[in-house]
Amino acid sequence: MSTGEFLRRFRTVLAAVWLLPMAVSLFFVATVNNCTLTNVVLSAPTLLVLFTVVTMVIGCYALDDYMKSAVRLSNARDRASLADAERKVSRFPFLFGAVFCFYAVLSPIVATLNLSMVGYGPVTISVLQFALICALPTTALIALTALYVFSDLVGRYFGPRGLRTHFLSLRIKVMTLGIVMPLIVDTVLVLYFGRRDGSVTSETFLVWAGLLAITIPVTYVVQASFSRSFDPLQSLRAQALEMLDQPDRMIEPVPVSLDEFGDVTRDWASLTRRIVQYARELRSTSMQYEAMINAIEEAIAIIDEEAQILFLGPSFAEWLPDETEAFIGQSLLDLVHEDDRENFALLGKEALASENERPEGQIRLRHRDGTYHKVFSSWRRITLTCGTEAIFLTLKDVSYELRAQERMRAGEIRLRTMMETVADGILSIDDQGTIQMVNPAAADLFGYERDELVGSAANLLLSPTLSWPGAGRKQGDAVSAIIPASNLHVESLVAKGAHEMKAQRKNKSVLPIEIVVTEMRIAEERFFVAIVRDISERKRVEVELRKALEDAEAANRTKSLFLANMSHELRTPLNAVIGFSEVMKGEMFGPINNERYADYIGNIHDSSRHLLSVINDILDISRIESGELDMEEEWVPLSDILGWAKERAVSAASGPHANVSLHLDASLPDIYVDCRAMRQVVLNLLSNALKFTPADGAITIQAYRDAVAGMAIEVLDTGIGIPTGQIDKMMQPFTQSDNSLARRFEGTGLGLAITKSLVEAHQGRLVIDSTEGVGTKVTVHLAEARVAKAQTARLPASLTA
Repeated sequence: MSTGEFLRRFRTVLAAVWLLPMAVSLFFVATVNNCTLTNVVLSAPTLLVLFTVVTMVIGCYALDDYMKSAVRLSNARDRASLADAERKVSRFPFLFGAVFCFYAVLSPIVATLNLSMVGYGPVTISVLQFALICALPTTALIALTALYVFSDLVGRYFGPRGLRTHFLSLRIKVMTLGIVMPLIVDTVLVLYFGRRDGSVTSETFLVWAGLLAITIPVTYVVQASFSRSFDPLQSLRAQALEMLDQPDRMIEPVPVSLDEFGDVTRDWASLTRRIVQYARELRSTSMQYEAMINAIEEAIAIIDEEAQILFLGPSFAEWLPDETEAFIGQSLLDLVHEDDRENFALLGKEALASENERPEGQIRLRHRDGTYHKVFSSWRRITLTCGTEAIFLTLKDVSYELRAQERMRAGEIRLRTMMETVADGILSIDDQGTIQMVNPAAADLFGYERDELVGSAANLLLSPTLSWPGAGRKQGDAVSAIIPASNLHVESLVAKGAHEMKAQRKNKSVLPIEIVVTEMRIAEERFFVAIVRDISERKRVEVELRKALEDAEAANRTKSLFLANMSHELRTPLNAVIGFSEVMKGEMFGPINNERYADYIGNIHDSSRHLLSVINDILDISRIESGELDMEEEWVPLSDILGWAKERAVSAASGPHANVSLHLDASLPDIYVDCRAMRQVVLNLLSNALKFTPADGAITIQAYRDAVAGMAIEVLDTGIGIPTGQIDKMMQPFTQSDNSLARRFEGTGLGLAITKSLVEAHQGRLVIDSTEGVGTKVTVHLAEARVAKAQTARLPASLTA
């Protein structure tokens, strides 16, 4: 039944029912007052028409709108809307009864008032009582009959839409009314004839009330008799509905009546228990199958002959952009690469051809990210419960495995290429001491063909006459067991890393090798990989280096002996020359009358002292380079060292020289140094400053605690400076920043080299910062450990001014 047809029938029945109470009321009122129904209607139609129309518009509109809202909810088809529609339909009889009863009570009163208005007599209590007594039972019958019709109409429309309409109780009431109706009719007849004869009294009214009261227990008994048979069925129905949400719930026994309803109840209880048992078994089986399907890693699908999707497993979700349910009914070919669709169709036909066939093949399937992956497909024909043949399809993504295999294959190729091209020999040996694999370099190294070595014992390559390091056995015996795990020599060899040994070639010649043995495991297999390198050339170079070292040591000893001899042979005559020149220069045995001879004597004296200084520098640098520098370290006041160096440098300077100033803090601590070596460091720096600073320049000596190092000693001058690129060169022996300087300023170029070596011997640093044409700053940094914690407050008297 369509919605339009249902609403049309509903409105027709509602309008017909709505006119009956007023018609019945007019009939009984006209009869009581001895007039025809036509006269009553035509005498005063305004009140009757107005009342009927107003009540019909209000009541019918309200009931019609209520039913239309239930229809809208039922058409929505969702669970919540259907539940709301069901509640509205179940409440309709009560709403209709309340509205209709109110209208039915007013109808006889309005009809009686209408007659009084046209002169048929005053409205008395007796007239109203008669109108109510006569009209109401008939109106109640009309209402119940209308509900009976409504129940049939509502059931036909809402039943197919999934709504449950409980109108059976209303039909039982209609049946009950049919039983008690004779009593009501008899009562109406008694009152009618009594009114006609004028014998209606209070006693007559009480008789009517008593007869009417008898209908109440009769109605209850009839209703109870139906309920006794119907309620167990309702209870069983409620339990069955609850078991839909609680499958493990047990059905409680219900009382059964000895009538047709009882038979239905017993049969339904038996069927319900069977259905519940089947439902539990089905639920258990479904859970098992669901667990099995969820546990399958491969994507599974059931398709028909046209590749339409009938079922998709949970693992198929990773291939689809949306939920799997959205693809039911679509073609699986949409996911297959267009170049593989023909192969896909052939596999499907082959699977459908025979139930015993299990065709397999690779196809490309579109992933949810839009890329195509290679999958391994397995096909099997199945028969569905409806008898239709379908295909059970299993898909496994093998793109990652194929890529892994390709990478493994490429890795094997790279490894094989490395094995073939590497210069070192590589051998693989199993735990029984048998060579499993060798590369060409190993075969060439030992003079064998590769096939000759594979399968041979490892001790074939080791010289049997050479002792194994640290073991009282032959090397061949030790390495013949390169492999039992309990062999401590092998374990130690594995732990040692690179190890030198001697091996034997095929022609029995012996060669030195360097071997690295590594223990490896693949699954349960244990084996060893040995990397062998021919070190014959290295041994030859080592021998040559050892001989060169011995020669160098011998030459160094010869040099030291030569320097010692030179020191003795040169210093002895030089000391005599210096001594006699000083005697002659001082005219100790008489005056020298010739001034030219006096100049010559002075030149002899200065040149001799300069030559002695050069010899001392050469000897010093020789001792430093040979590591024979002896140092006597002690705690020395820094002020003593700096003061001594200043006085010595200034007194040794000849002719006009730059001004030398010393800036010291009286609280500077002592330093732990070799006093003679540190004096020589400061003296060399001051001598260089005086040598390369003009007479109008300035030289400053200062010392201070360094935040990074322990102590810093600085010598600053305003001399000619050093080019930045020449500073490192100046640290090398016999080097000056410019060869022209060697001609302008005398010196061997050993001063800074000796100074740097002496500073480093004290674990210090020598830093030079110079700008050409501006000046130079030389800083000596001494470590914190060489600076005393306690401060001293002594300063030479000559420096306190």
